[in-house]
Amino acid sequence: MKLFIPPLKMPLTLTKPATVPIYHERRNEIMLTAFGGGPKTYGNRHYSWCHPPAKPDQKKDGWDWDYDTMLATTLTIPAGTVLLIDRYYIRNGADEFDSLTFRVASSPDKKWNKKRFWLRLSDVNALNIKL
Repeated sequence: MKLFIPPLKMPLTLTKPATVPIYHERRNEIMLTAFGGGPKTYGNRHYSWCHPPAKPDQKKDGWDWDYDTMLATTLTIPAGTVLLIDRYYIRNGADEFDSLTFRVASSPDKKWNKKRFWLRLSDVNALNIKL
């Protein structure tokens, strides 16, 4: 097997539908709102939208980035959807943040068109695509 990392903006077409978790985080807010899973208020804190309201803060600055408890809405991206890689985010020693951000160039379901969202690297690696 040869390693291939696609350049940014390279079109990737889904060959099978992809059921993925879209995490409740500000960079996915527009996507989630379009599909009826937008922000819900638990008190007046934005991060509360990301995590269950009963979960205590784990970090002294009040932000909790534990992806194991982060709320997500599961969506199915249709086969034939063309994704463009918009951003790679990979950091040594911070694998819980490893992610790719996509823009939807086109989709059989027009609701997906022009949307931007990110997925965890483990979810990206499960996508069935053709170049």
